[in-house]
Amino acid sequence: MKKTFAFILVLVITAMALVSCSSNKLVGSWSYETKIGAVSAKATYTFNEDNTGSITIIGGVSLNFNYEVEGDQLTVKGNLSGYEGTYTYKVDGDNLSLTQNGTTITLVKNK
Repeated sequence: MKKTFAFILVLVITAMALVSCSSNKLVGSWSYETKIGAVSAKATYTFNEDNTGSITIIGGVSLNFNYEVEGDQLTVKGNLSGYEGTYTYKVDGDNLSLTQNGTTITLVKNK
């Protein structure tokens, strides 16, 4: 009985350690570039471990947000703008795909 209890305890501790070590693949800085007519536009998205982030756009304007992840769903809530949007996301190596309402954008991880 003691051996069984010890074995179960080791399994539980190992499982808890693995869960706590799992990393949020979104954390880091990601860039997106597009052309609007003849004008190139670049945005940099930064996701922090504490579920905060920012987007820096043309002219260095930075907007802060909070985010939540549940499964493959990413919900972003703008701190000042009041914007709230939910995206289906996928991280594949150095690419982050965000899909909303049938439109997908792909960001590249900054190194």
